[in-house]
Amino acid sequence: TPAEWFNTAAFSNPLPYTFGNAPRTFNGTRDDGVSQVDVSLHKNTTIREKLMLQFRVEAFNITNTPQFAPPNASFGNSLFGVVSAQSNQPRILQLALKLIL
Repeated sequence: TPAEWFNTAAFSNPLPYTFGNAPRTFNGTRDDGVSQVDVSLHKNTTIREKLMLQFRVEAFNITNTPQFAPPNASFGNSLFGVVSAQSNQPRILQLALKLIL
């Protein structure tokens, strides 16, 4: 869950003057996978021989699926292991009208 992205109880400070057994970076626990669906529809209408009007509708992240940002990886911080942000935008709809010569 975003409140505890990984088991934070598995981490502890090593004894003084000793090395710990954790790797320097945790690549597998950094962030969520990427899945976003974008859709675009357009209609071209000929006005004259060399003049065309294009109407376009674009939807970004149409399923409104959140993608969480990487968790806080600062050991000892009160937010260690907590995801506190979203890395993508919510659903965005865009309409456009374009005159093509």
